[in-house]
Amino acid sequence: MTEGLITIGEILRPQGNKGEVRIFPYLDNLEEYKRLKEVFVIDKDCGETKYTVIGTRSQGKYIVIHLDGFNSIDKAETLKGYRICIPEEWLDPLPEGHYYYSEIEGLDVYDEEGRYYGKITDIFSTGKGSNDVYIAKDNKEREIFIPAINDVIKTIDLKGKQIIIHLIEGLVD
Repeated sequence: MTEGLITIGEILRPQGNKGEVRIFPYLDNLEEYKRLKEVFVIDKDCGETKYTVIGTRSQGKYIVIHLDGFNSIDKAETLKGYRICIPEEWLDPLPEGHYYYSEIEGLDVYDEEGRYYGKITDIFSTGKGSNDVYIAKDNKEREIFIPAINDVIKTIDLKGKQIIIHLIEGLVD
């Protein structure tokens, strides 16, 4: 991740034929996207490019963004899979106990007895009003899916870069 930037979405695909792109939003408050004047697009090689936002709108659970310089479906297609980021200071502070995805990704996962389960490599939302699910992967590429609920997540320590989980039945083989 580029220093000082928070990932706020992933570009899924072009939207229409005028250069807009469909974004999977990482922020709960979709109104935050409508305030954007500029964004950074991070490519697969972690290169960043700053773009002016021409327009933003909601479409169901997605956000559609039109970036300056993108005026065709072919041009928008080149952004597929890239991340949309902004400086952390552009975001409103979250209430205590809430985190941005980019703060959680990369944290080490341990259970209450100190057993290591890997790093958080991905997060997916199960829908509005439902909990997120954190995916932890160890160095043998084994994955566990951790529901982001109070019964499972006991501690999120951003400074210590770790999450402590309570193992519930069925969470780990």
